[in-house]
Amino acid sequence: LVPLESAGVQLLWEPGAHVAAPTYLYVHAPIGYEWQFTASDWTALVATTGSVAAPLDPNTFTPAVFPNGTFLAGHRHILCINVSRDIARDEIFYISARIRTPRENPNGLQASGLLPAPPLWHIELTSEPLSSSEGLQKMVASLSSRRLACSVLFQVPNRIRRLFGALASPSNMVVGELNDVTIAVTTVTEVPMGGTVVIEAAEGAFSFLPDCHVVEALASASIKVGLALPESAGSVCKSDATSPHRAIIAFTRGALPPNQYIFTLQDVRNQRIVSGDDLWTIFTTLDAGSSYADHGVSFTAFAVLEAMSDAFIDMEILDVTSARFTKRRSAQNEVVMSFKQSIATPAGQTLTVYMPEGFRIMWKDSDDCLAPDLGLGVPPVNVATPFGSATADEAVFTTLPEGIQISCASSTDGGVAYLTLSEGLVEISRYYSFRLVVQNAERSPPANFWRLQLGQQASRLIPGFTMQAFMLLGIAPSVLSASQAGDATLPNLVHVTFQPSVAVPAGGALRIKPPLGFDLVPAVPRTSRGELIASKSRCVGESLVLGTGYTFEQCETACRDRPSCDFFSVGFAAEAGACVQEGKVGGGAPTPCTTLKASATFSVYRVVLTGNCFRFELKEGT
Repeated sequence: LVPLESAGVQLLWEPGAHVAAPTYLYVHAPIGYEWQFTASDWTALVATTGSVAAPLDPNTFTPAVFPNGTFLAGHRHILCINVSRDIARDEIFYISARIRTPRENPNGLQASGLLPAPPLWHIELTSEPLSSSEGLQKMVASLSSRRLACSVLFQVPNRIRRLFGALASPSNMVVGELNDVTIAVTTVTEVPMGGTVVIEAAEGAFSFLPDCHVVEALASASIKVGLALPESAGSVCKSDATSPHRAIIAFTRGALPPNQYIFTLQDVRNQRIVSGDDLWTIFTTLDAGSSYADHGVSFTAFAVLEAMSDAFIDMEILDVTSARFTKRRSAQNEVVMSFKQSIATPAGQTLTVYMPEGFRIMWKDSDDCLAPDLGLGVPPVNVATPFGSATADEAVFTTLPEGIQISCASSTDGGVAYLTLSEGLVEISRYYSFRLVVQNAERSPPANFWRLQLGQQASRLIPGFTMQAFMLLGIAPSVLSASQAGDATLPNLVHVTFQPSVAVPAGGALRIKPPLGFDLVPAVPRTSRGELIASKSRCVGESLVLGTGYTFEQCETACRDRPSCDFFSVGFAAEAGACVQEGKVGGGAPTPCTTLKASATFSVYRVVLTGNCFRFELKEGT
């Protein structure tokens, strides 16, 4: 029930006794409710055992007044029905009307200042009208006029809700560890400025920091849908030392509108082992000091388990080629995971693999994940040769039981893998290993950690691997000796060979960062050579004389030193020693020599770079 809104009420009444007319039937709703209906909202039916219900004559069974059936000033929670017909012992009455819900539950501290009242519906059948002289909370008939009376408790005692549902997702399921808990909650009405959202974890199992940190939801959380808490609301989180399992998020600058929200509470301490069935509760209050303002929503959160002895991703033992391990971005990859149990695991348990943001499962759910997936051509899981052609030390590693069967499934978003094992795992002194097919993330995630859960134990955070941008990357220096400060020797030209693992869009860049002790020197001379393209020829177009009396090597160098020079001609015979730049000689891009003309005294050469186009000088710093 949403606060301060109209709701339907259906009352089934079985008197169980004969009562002669005239009488008055009073339906007392809990304090704070107000009957609000018109004649069209009102229906009253009657039936006897074994018969079909039929409408009652409105002249013999109807509200005392319309539009809302209440006539006692200040007592809008009491409905009065005039009954001018006898009531039979075996009759059953069906009454429908509408009522306005209160701002808060009646058994909480009331904003109106009234004392809390139990969430009871009280029904009286009297021979005389009620009097309002006894006060609001004592509106009951005298014993002499009362014919019938009963009380009915709500099926769920607290029904007024500002919250519809909630979920929680952990970043760490190990007892004793800090945990970033992501909460998703749906509000159905506004939480006013100064109001709060209160989160109660299992008492003694979790503790929040006194100044608990509320941040935007972690990208690695399994919960994905919802809005961040608006900055305009001014969310401030506190926890009391006497109740460290309770976090109170107050909205200090504005109201929280109805919507679906998601946020993370950082550094929650997992204090003891709990099952996944333990309930958390979330509710709202009207201000930081009040009690329940609505019906708290209880929800199962997550388990806190024993820590595995160890778990890691192997990148040293495996044979990269046969194990098909790669750090390429967005590539199909096979990740080798090893874990050492702290307790033995019985058969039929599920090994859950939580992956960092961006990693995804590529295979289809299957009852036999040791067989090749039709789409991938390889098994989703490999337990026989997890390291490929490499072998591990048998004193440290063991294999999963012979004949084990593994069924596998994944979460809706593909970020979690569920591997159900047909056999139990009894080894606790050596590592088990398996290889899992995944799709790598497009980039290294900010929270680059994996997690495992198996039976009653879970791993601590497992550091992941960094995505590589290159399938091929090599560096070859031309000089290995160190240079000294003020050294006038030629710079060290480092040749970088690379092949991107993904397409680099226009505007992309190659960033090269030398290690400590080296400096990038921006002015690096080109190295090139002249390649003959035509003898006894000249290029058609512009030209510029670079000098006379030059040797071939001097002319080659003169052209290389000019960025606009891509073609040059060298004279012989009568023009011996002449050096001419061919093509465009001004600023801008050079003009290629595409057309030749005959010349008895010149030959044309093209400048060919002897290194890569992108070249850097690395000079050891002082």
